[in-house]
Amino acid sequence: MPHARTMLALAIVAALAISACGEDEKSGGGGGGDEQAAVEQAATAYIVEQGADDDDSEQPDSVQVDSVDVDGDNAEVKASSSATGNKYEVTLAKSGEDWVGQSLFKDVPSEPVEEDSGGGGGDPSSGAGELRSTDDAEKQIESLLKPLGLEGTVECPPEVRLRRGNNFECKVTGDQNATVTVTQKDDKGSLNYKVNVER
Repeated sequence: MPHARTMLALAIVAALAISACGEDEKSGGGGGGDEQAAVEQAATAYIVEQGADDDDSEQPDSVQVDSVDVDGDNAEVKASSSATGNKYEVTLAKSGEDWVGQSLFKDVPSEPVEEDSGGGGGDPSSGAGELRSTDDAEKQIESLLKPLGLEGTVECPPEVRLRRGNNFECKVTGDQNATVTVTQKDDKGSLNYKVNVER
């Protein structure tokens, strides 16, 4: 019995040692914190600089860094703004002792869709956003149905506004009927499809 207690104590000590090592590694030890702070500062400055001429330009105190991934002389930062609601992804590279922004992806929140958040209930052709035909979406759905062994006529609303969250439904009529929920991921026409087969 005393031997069992000794083993348990050793296991607890080992677990604590492993946990402590993980904390040191996460914080990067002594210089890692400074490096991460430098990356965060450079990313924030780059976001503010790139948005200087925009209608929704940023201020440094509104930008919140959400995550930092440093890999040698390259880094990726995800950030968000409390002032504009924008989300950012910044890639940076180390130049000498400084971090320099290389590219910036900005995700601007769309106006909320008032009537419909799940697709199908509201009128997806109304509101803000560029009006676009759904012909391409119907062709894409037809190609998605073939591997599922489904064939039929796909009918979507004739036109929709390109606006993130302005989702809509398409009907498939054939030997087996189905509905396809189409989710707009952004304001540029990037779509996700979910097929719901009627049993």
